[in-house]
Amino acid sequence: MNKKYMSFALIFCAFLCISPLYAKAKKVVVEGVGDNTPKGRQDAYNDALRKAIEKAVGTYVSVEVQVENKQLIDEKIYSRNEAYIQSAEILKKGVNKDGLYVVKVRALVKEGKIKDDIKGFEILSKRKGNPRLLVIVKVTERNRHWYTNPDASGIRSKIESRLLRKKFRLVDADQIKNIQQIEKAAAQGNATELKALAQRYGAEIIVTANAGKTFTRSTMLYGRKKDFYTLDVALKAVIADTAQMIYSDSAQTPETARFTDIHKKAETLTKDMIKTIKEKWQSDVFNETVFELMVLKATYQDLLLLKEALEYSLGVNSIIERSFAENTALLEVAFAGTSAQFGLLLADLEEPDCKIMSRSANKFKVQLVKGTPVPVKDTVPPVMKIISPKGTAVFPKTASTITVKGIVEDPEVQKVEIGNRTINVKDGSFRLQVKLDPGINIITAKGSDKAGNIGTASVTVILDDQPPYIQFRILDFEKKTFAGRIEPGSKLTVNGNPVETDKEGNFKIVLQSVFGTKLEFVVKDAAGNSTVQKFTLPQTQ
Repeated sequence: MNKKYMSFALIFCAFLCISPLYAKAKKVVVEGVGDNTPKGRQDAYNDALRKAIEKAVGTYVSVEVQVENKQLIDEKIYSRNEAYIQSAEILKKGVNKDGLYVVKVRALVKEGKIKDDIKGFEILSKRKGNPRLLVIVKVTERNRHWYTNPDASGIRSKIESRLLRKKFRLVDADQIKNIQQIEKAAAQGNATELKALAQRYGAEIIVTANAGKTFTRSTMLYGRKKDFYTLDVALKAVIADTAQMIYSDSAQTPETARFTDIHKKAETLTKDMIKTIKEKWQSDVFNETVFELMVLKATYQDLLLLKEALEYSLGVNSIIERSFAENTALLEVAFAGTSAQFGLLLADLEEPDCKIMSRSANKFKVQLVKGTPVPVKDTVPPVMKIISPKGTAVFPKTASTITVKGIVEDPEVQKVEIGNRTINVKDGSFRLQVKLDPGINIITAKGSDKAGNIGTASVTVILDDQPPYIQFRILDFEKKTFAGRIEPGSKLTVNGNPVETDKEGNFKIVLQSVFGTKLEFVVKDAAGNSTVQKFTLPQTQ
């Protein structure tokens, strides 16, 4: 079967040679024409969008057309270099006197590359349904004579900060209890479990970062042994709905003794992941997507009516019937648009009338109103929130019992369980005294409505009963220069004099006469725990 490829050249008008910095959006009204067939109607809409860009930008758009048996089978209508469609509204559509299908469109066109434009990315994200990302960091424990492993919270902070700067929406991992289940489901590609867990916490994309360190050697520095390591991090992004991996890469640091070196590698990988996600979203929005459509309680005649209605709907390129059994059909619909747009198409169908029972990014479950009605069951869990204490709060060992306060946004929930204790809900709120164990405490409140749906709210707090660590060494004996590190977030004094530290707890001091030869290092953490180390400065090295 012969294939021919035709390319239409781009010609820029001279007056368009202006900086993208001053590019503006323009409104245009255009008409597109195609055959009066399902494919021809989509061609008419694509033709209108291309003409909108041509009219707004004043140039012919790069279009690659593949022709097989004299029929148009693929056309790229979006200019990736000159402009993109911000929005398009169909004003009128129908068959003209010559039997051709005509679509009249009002479009808002903006010059520039959509993936390089912040507003363009916000539009791109909105067309994808504003997906939310959940970032999970796991650290491999391979330590050797060191105070800590690569900082999981620091790595996650770098990844999340980069994503937030690029306008991505995130789910707070600190509020999620079953992190290990999500990690396992993502690693195994378990689509069913991953989808259920992600839907529970409102995440459409799971980003996992696995970090670790490998011991390389030890050496003596200033009379103290120093360990060196190589640090590594692997970053993956998985679509929760289908368990499809959309990004995977890894990086390793050279030999180092600083765990913060891995933060830069994680941030670099995140930049590359953002670029990959943007390119995929751009491809999804600008090209067709295959949606799985499950039709419940329908006769075969109902199914034929639905297929016919979809075939004559704008944006539907093809329909494949995968199965039909026991009044349930499974269809695959190739649609040029987003999940939200396909949902609107289904909701707007008049004959037959569709009732959407559930939807996810690429899957829809509908019931035809003409079919046998199915009782709608309440499957929505009640919304619960713990308002005090705040997540990751740190308590001293003297505060081993705390007050937990929360609210319930469902009047059907009358009782709440925390641990093995049950308390009554009064005016939509609850409170309970909870005893903490040393270390990390995950406090979970659980309540159920009349339908048996269970809602939960969790908060993670820490009872810190461990003294903070300190390590120091003499950098320069003659200049009496000390350097060292304390537990991040702690306060350091030397002989009662405050010493400034950076965010990671590193410090450097030059001893003066005020210090004397007998030194007392005191470290106090946020929970009030303290460590004291005494040191006498020798007269000679």
